[in-house]
Amino acid sequence: MIKNKVQENEKLVSLDLSKLFRNQESVLSLDITDWLFQGMLVKENEFRHHILEHSWEQYQNTHLVIQVNKQALITSWAYMLLVEAATPHCISIHFSDKETVLSSLYKTEMDRFDWSVYQDKYVLIKGCSDHSIPAATFAYATQKLMGVAKKIMYGEACSFVPIHSAKS
Repeated sequence: MIKNKVQENEKLVSLDLSKLFRNQESVLSLDITDWLFQGMLVKENEFRHHILEHSWEQYQNTHLVIQVNKQALITSWAYMLLVEAATPHCISIHFSDKETVLSSLYKTEMDRFDWSVYQDKYVLIKGCSDHSIPAATFAYATQKLMGVAKKIMYGEACSFVPIHSAKS
């Protein structure tokens, strides 16, 4: 009979980071560059018109990422108007890029997580997942596991990269 030594090893635990934040599809983006005059400047009346005409209901129960051309000149009150319009529909509103927001949401979930379940374990952080996981998430998970796990590895059981070994 063939034995699966990976499954039999009680100290080896697989960690799938995508399970910590399951709703990546709840992070939606809105690029407001087209709402600006020549994609660069806020004209109050036109900007207010775009806000009024936009279908905010599509962001119900989502984390909204509002993006804009980085060279655009946006006044503070424009961001305030966007928040006022989106707040009744969204879980949260961010002015950034989607990967940064995902990293932040993963970090929040990791801060809530009880890492002591990995005490003195060999932790294999899964490299493949159903969702794209930001690199910063893997780095933060490593910080959380150091001092808890005996060994941290990345990849799959058949081929992994050793990351950290606790000093005895």
